[in-house]
Order: sequence, then C-alpha cells, then structure tokens
Amino acid sequence: MTDDERTDDAVDAEPTATDESGPEPARGAEAPAPRRAVGAAVLRGFTGVLVVGLTVGVAYGAGLVAPEETTAAPATTVDLVPATTPLVCAGPTQLVTTDAATDPGFDPAPVGTTSLVTGAVLPPTTIADPVLRTLDEGTVGAPVAAGAGASVFGVAVASGTAVWSVPAADGSVHTAATASSVTAAGDLRGLAATGCQAPAIDHWLVAGGTEVGSSTRLVVQNPSRTPATVEIEVFGPAGRVDLAGPAILPVPAGGATTTLLEGVAAGQRRVAVHVRASGALVATHLQVSALDGVRPLGVDLVGAGAEPSTRQVLAGVVTPGSAVGDDGPVVRLLAPEQATTARLAIYGPAGRVLLPGADDATLEAGAVTDVSLAGLPAGSYDVLVESDAPVVAAASTRTPGTEGDDVATLTSQDPGTAPVQAAAALPSGLRPTVVLGAVPESVDAVPGALVAGLDATTPPASEDAAAAAGVRAQVVALDRAGNVVYDQVVELPAGATRDLPVGATLPGVDVASVLVREVDTSGAPVAGATTRLVWSVRLTADAQDGTVDGLVASLSPTPLRSAGTEIILREGLRAGLD
Repeated sequence: MTDDERTDDAVDAEPTATDESGPEPARGAEAPAPRRAVGAAVLRGFTGVLVVGLTVGVAYGAGLVAPEETTAAPATTVDLVPATTPLVCAGPTQLVTTDAATDPGFDPAPVGTTSLVTGAVLPPTTIADPVLRTLDEGTVGAPVAAGAGASVFGVAVASGTAVWSVPAADGSVHTAATASSVTAAGDLRGLAATGCQAPAIDHWLVAGGTEVGSSTRLVVQNPSRTPATVEIEVFGPAGRVDLAGPAILPVPAGGATTTLLEGVAAGQRRVAVHVRASGALVATHLQVSALDGVRPLGVDLVGAGAEPSTRQVLAGVVTPGSAVGDDGPVVRLLAPEQATTARLAIYGPAGRVLLPGADDATLEAGAVTDVSLAGLPAGSYDVLVESDAPVVAAASTRTPGTEGDDVATLTSQDPGTAPVQAAAALPSGLRPTVVLGAVPESVDAVPGALVAGLDATTPPASEDAAAAAGVRAQVVALDRAGNVVYDQVVELPAGATRDLPVGATLPGVDVASVLVREVDTSGAPVAGATTRLVWSVRLTADAQDGTVDGLVASLSPTPLRSAGTEIILREGLRAGLD
C-alpha cells in the first residue's frame, strides 16, 4: 500500500477550501426487500439525528490545533475531506509469564483463549476497505455481512487492531466495536471485553492493583502515522505513586507500548492511571487479573472512562446479592487534584436503594478509595456520584465459580453528556443482557428505601425530591446478517433500572449489536432535560468447571458521534495535517 493509497484518521485528512453546498448523499438506490426495508427505516430514524458539525471550540480537544498560541494570526476556515476514522481495539489477554518451572505439574494455560473483534457500522457511515487492520495498517481478513440495518463482522484476532469506517458526508460516525477474550480455565480464566475506542489525548483508567497475586498491564496503542509520547501517572491508596521507572514513554507510529504496573508501582492494593498523549492521538486499556495461590480470581480488559467531573454514573452494576461485610460490588473513586466528599445514590429495579455506609465517601486528593456495595440484594443497579471537586469512578463485581472467580469492571459515564444514542457490538456465542437506567438530575431528586433487614434510620426525603420525570428508551437489536430482529420502547421511572435479556428473548438468534436511544412519546430522539438514560451490556458465558454464567464482562456503549467537518487554522500553527 503506497502513501497515496493509505488512509488515516481525521488528524491526517487533507484540508480544502470551504464548499458551502457540501456533498450530496447518494440517491435513487434500489429499494430493499420488505423485511429489510423495515429494518432500514428503523436504523435511518435511529442514526439520522446526529447531523452537527464542530467549530473551533473543539479543535484543540481533537488534537488538531496546538494548545498554546504565541501570537494572534489570521484564521482560515477549512473543511476536512471525509477520511476513514478508527476505533482502536485491545488485543488478546496475555499471561504475565508462562514460566511454570517452579511447579512442573501445573499448567497456567491448560486451554486456549478465544479472542475476537466484533463490529457494527450503521448507515450513513460506511465501512472502509479493509475494515479491520493491524495498528501498522496490515489487513485482517474480516468477512462483512451487509444487512438492511448495518454492516457487521466478527473475526478472531491475534493482536491489537483498529476498525476503520468512512464518516457520512455530514461527518457523523456511527460505528461500534468490541474486543473480547474468553478463557475457560487456567490463570486467565474469565471473560474479558471492552469497547474499541476513538483515539484521544487524555485517558483515565480506574481499575486493578499491583499487590502480590495481582497484575495490571497498561497498553497504549497508536494507530496513526505519527509517533506519540505519553506521560503516565499512577495513583494508589496513599496518593500519587513515585514510579520506579520512566513516566514518559514513546509510542511508535502504528504500534503499541506496554507497561506492567507492578514493575513500576508495586504493592498498591488499588490503582488508577492517567495517561496524556502528545504528538498523536492514542487509545489505552488495562488488562487486570489476580490469583489467590493457584485459584484464578478473574481477568478483564478495562478501557478509559469519563474524564474527571463533579457528576459520574456507573450504569449496570450487577450483583448476585451479598450480606454486609461480604465481598460485594465495589465503587472505586479518585479525586485527582482536590480533596472532596463524594455523595452516592444507588438505583435498582424498584427505585433508589439506601445502603448505610455507601451514601458518601471522603476523598483525599490523589488517593484511590473503594466503597463497598456489599449488602445489596441481587439485581442490577446504577450508581450516581456527585462531588464538589472533579472525580473519576469505576465499579467492579466478582462472580464466584467452582474452580475460580471472574471479575467485571464497569467504566464511568458522565450523565451530563450522556449520548442521545449509542451502540454496543456483541461478540458471538455469549449471552447479552441490556441494563437500562434512568438517572435523575441529582442524588436527592428521588427518595429512597432502606435495604430490607438493615437496622438504620431512613433519612427524610429532600424537599426537592418530587416526581422526577422518567425516560423512554428505544432498544434495537441486529443479527449477524445486519438485520433488525428486535425493536422495543421501554418506559423507565426516574431512579429505576431494568434488565432486557435480548439473547434469551430471541432464542436461536445470535445478536450482533444493540442500539439504544432516548425518545419522546412520538418516537423522536430527545435528550432528557433532568433525568438521563444510561445503559450498559452484561455478557456471560459458562465456565469449563460447570459454573453457569460463571464468566462475566460489562460493556459500556459507544456513542454514535459526529466527527468534525470544520476547523479553524492559524498561520504558524501545525495541525498535524502533513
């Protein structure tokens, strides 16, 4: 492939003079068969709302304009020629070491690992050719099924990859992809999955630990043609950690850099990681795993969550039920710069739940804190976190099995910027459950009830706790042929969650992708003014030891987003367009 033939993300797009008319969408296409026409209509309505362009206000955020201007220079407005844009996918889970010499009778990897990248590209976005590539632009064969609703694919991979798609004429990108690894037994026993990411500058990863028996591997991937440099910060229970190795690392163009955190920040019971890139946009993820002797305690792939904010939400914290004092779900919090108090509200199927000891947490600046949710009955929950100073958040749940446990990590979403619509690509052969939630505008907006059996006083409801408005969620599922097989509108009261086991609802159908959007009573897309729709997908599979649903993972959705079509350049500033 020559440089002229090669495509890259919007950072490498060619600027041209502004064309007020803009490109016309394709017209006159032959009408599909009746069933496909229905699916196409659903998806056209679903994706047609993201028709917005970006102005200079986000040019710096996209990494197109240098962050510092030394002189005022004349500005030129240019359009970016539509280019292919990537979602970067994690590679397979890997053992920290395969050296079993200390115990010749023990094999840490008695079975293989199945690693897939699954993607869905929705109209008007189209797939690039090839759609799946290694980071250095090598082609990965990925047979694509082009249905009425989307172009979908799923393929086994052996390394990190990127899913490439062509934005629509208006710049919108309606693509979702997921990287997954399933290992039925051994040290890596577990189901690990994370959404593929659009490259960015700033990344916050909240998961893992580096005590004996725990491993946290940081992977930084660079899909562009420009080398990147990243600076990493690691935070632990006592604050920012002085690293025993370099904090500034090079990331080659079309390559990746891997750091074992136990090698540079050992002995940390819990960690959070901040990565900031320069030179090129990058994607990041953690591989977290743990052992108790020879018993595996789970493995997961964890992508970046929402940036520090005074409001965070964790959508779809699933628990089999536990007693206070037992192992239960955990919310991990970090206030990076300023000490604060985090206020937590927990919402379940019947509304807000009051769990003594989990309603607030004192956060010291730079110190990672875990809040236990042990004591919650079985079910799916959302957790809203509010604070006076910005925080980052994540949640994890552990599922016990006969020969090992598995862990599912949930990254945070910012409810103030929750997308009107989003999608998740689902790996084949797993059981997906969509967990929907309606998060109120504040922790006091919905009154709560104590968990049954706990001896505590119910606090009085806030004077502002009125009948907060609920939300309506449209849920659409696609099969492996890219056709719509499920379309349902769900009404959710404020502060409530609901499970939709789409896999069980559609017996015999292998669901490839789920799309969710907030709609009004007429079915038109809308973003709630106070109560916001949030959701995630829980994936399960059976373990080799016979534990039903013993392998688990949680997926946060990928926003169906608008790419920038207009930027402002100033003479003398480099925009990375060479």
